[in-house]
Amino acid sequence: MLFSKCHSYKKVTSTNDIAYELAKKGAQEGEYVLAETQTKGRGRMQRKWISKKGNLYVSLILRPSIATKDISHLTFVAALAVASALEKYLNIAPQLKWPNDVLVDRKKISGILTEMESEGDKVDFMVVGMGINVNQDKFPKSLPNAISLYQVLGKNIEPSQLLEDLLASFEEWYNTYLEKGFSFIKEMWEERSLIKGRAVEVKDGRKKIRGVAVGLDTTGALLIRTPQGETLPVYTGDLVSF
Repeated sequence: MLFSKCHSYKKVTSTNDIAYELAKKGAQEGEYVLAETQTKGRGRMQRKWISKKGNLYVSLILRPSIATKDISHLTFVAALAVASALEKYLNIAPQLKWPNDVLVDRKKISGILTEMESEGDKVDFMVVGMGINVNQDKFPKSLPNAISLYQVLGKNIEPSQLLEDLLASFEEWYNTYLEKGFSFIKEMWEERSLIKGRAVEVKDGRKKIRGVAVGLDTTGALLIRTPQGETLPVYTGDLVSF
């Protein structure tokens, strides 16, 4: 079992913060940080992640032998792991939204944040943070597109059981990535993608790109076919329409 050493806390600023510091001090691959609540939970672009008790907040420490250009691969590995773990509880398959969201009924049930430290062009360590809305019964009006397992199922789920399922799922997908490479992960992610084949709009700063999402490239960039017939890779940005 890869994930056997847990650093568990009642409250932290962010599980990613704690895991990052542990990794810098030499924590081994497979150690992970778990917290009941976060005071400064965050997602992409430093967006606040509301972190109430009863949900799942965990950050994994990994030391993969990969180049820094491939770090985004682990975001897609994590998305597949979360979706696979959630399938055990749901009657419908979760869908994946580029680059780091897991959705149920087109609403966000989980987000992923990966961070890394490198030496030259090689990864020293990576921290993969995952937040899953488990038992939250309602969300602020500012988050109309959030959903929890409780809201879907109408009952509470024990976060510790979901954690066990998630760690097993992540280990399986991580080993698959190391053995088969990103091409297989890319194929599996695209099969679960909510947006592949759909008209989308991505906003990156002041720039907007519109077209049809056709899949991922080898770096994890979203490929969009524009109305002019050009296929563009999009490396950063937000899907504002899909």
